[in-house]
Amino acid sequence: MYLGLKLIMRNFLLLIVYLCIPFISYSQTEVVKGRIIGEKLENAVGAEILNGRTKHKVNADGNGIYNIDAIVGDTLTFYFVGYTKEKRIVKDQSHIDVLLMNKNVNDLGAIWTKKQWKKANKQIEKRYSQLEGEAQKTGKWNY
Repeated sequence: MYLGLKLIMRNFLLLIVYLCIPFISYSQTEVVKGRIIGEKLENAVGAEILNGRTKHKVNADGNGIYNIDAIVGDTLTFYFVGYTKEKRIVKDQSHIDVLLMNKNVNDLGAIWTKKQWKKANKQIEKRYSQLEGEAQKTGKWNY
């Protein structure tokens, strides 16, 4: 009898935990907001944002601003025609601004050494940092 009661209680507790998981996950969902701009500091109107976990997609509005549901740990992917896609992991923040630029190195079929690729990628990262600084100075992230 004692073993049967113990089994029923264990199953009951498992059922409660199982039923509560969706509510716990839902309560952690937050709206991530931000602005997406391109390498000319223009608003990325219509840029697409994808939550990799939920597969939910949204598009940036006429000011490059977006809102998407996400939880901490979700990966958001930002797409805009002509630019390299960017991925960001949602941390304990609800605001992610993104600068998109074309980060592809155009080698036109040439054979590059590893050193040349590293140099080209370093230049791209330097330009990316410069653009982020310009966006900050011009107030693009203020909206």
